[in-house]
Amino acid sequence: MAALTPLIPHSKDLGDGVVIERYLPHLPRPKVGPFVFFDYLPQIQFDAGIGTDVRPHPHIGLSTLSYLFHGRMHHKDSLGYDIILAPGDVLLMSSGKGIVHSERTPQEDRNQPHSIHMVQFWLALPQSHEEMEPKVGHATQPDLPFWQVQAGLTARLAIGEAFGHHAPVKSLLNPFLVDFEASTAGTYTLESDERESALFLISGTLDVNGETFSEPAFVVLESDQTFEINYPSGSRFLWLGGDPLDGHRIVWWNLVASRPELIEAAKERWRKGEFAMVAGDEEFIPLPE
Repeated sequence: MAALTPLIPHSKDLGDGVVIERYLPHLPRPKVGPFVFFDYLPQIQFDAGIGTDVRPHPHIGLSTLSYLFHGRMHHKDSLGYDIILAPGDVLLMSSGKGIVHSERTPQEDRNQPHSIHMVQFWLALPQSHEEMEPKVGHATQPDLPFWQVQAGLTARLAIGEAFGHHAPVKSLLNPFLVDFEASTAGTYTLESDERESALFLISGTLDVNGETFSEPAFVVLESDQTFEINYPSGSRFLWLGGDPLDGHRIVWWNLVASRPELIEAAKERWRKGEFAMVAGDEEFIPLPE
């Protein structure tokens, strides 16, 4: 029977009542395809006047993707993008040799009680592109491919290519992210391909080849195998993955690279204030000691 490898997260307290569950990196599986980082923020409620404030910070060697289920996020970066993300929107920020961004609760949401529920990923760039010029790809939920998989089960493709569909936002190393939602109970046969992949259960339960998982759950799947998935009404789960990485990656703070000298150079640039910054934002996160 095809192998299933569930990963146990560790919690990270980001302050202001924000506690995330980090599934990647995770030994013995530090990555799934190009996904080297996976954070899950369970739905939390904020009182008026409170929100998330991730001050400007740098990235190198990766693409970031924040995918919201509830709430909104205000993204600003050193390329000049100023975008408020709504649930189902996609903003893939490829840092390459360096980019700086902030993520905050929009002010109009902060003025009243609000909630947020999301996942955030990092996808390592291939070695041939880890020092590329930074760029940003953006699509709103209506732009994404959406289809009826079978009676009571729909799917939306956030990035990449899967099931013959092509998302408007693409990245390197052939990544994909499919968002399944069940309006009625059912059984679905998922056939993995040669890419590395995993299931992430957001709500409900899943029975995968006879093993039962409750929300939230991150389960790595064996490649080129068949998986019988039984789900109740109201379940929502992601299928994500991509081609294996072309070698080892170092992950330090918000920096990803194939060579330690790239990490050290980026640390020195941030320490000296040599990164381009987010216009109009004087705050920043200092380099960790």
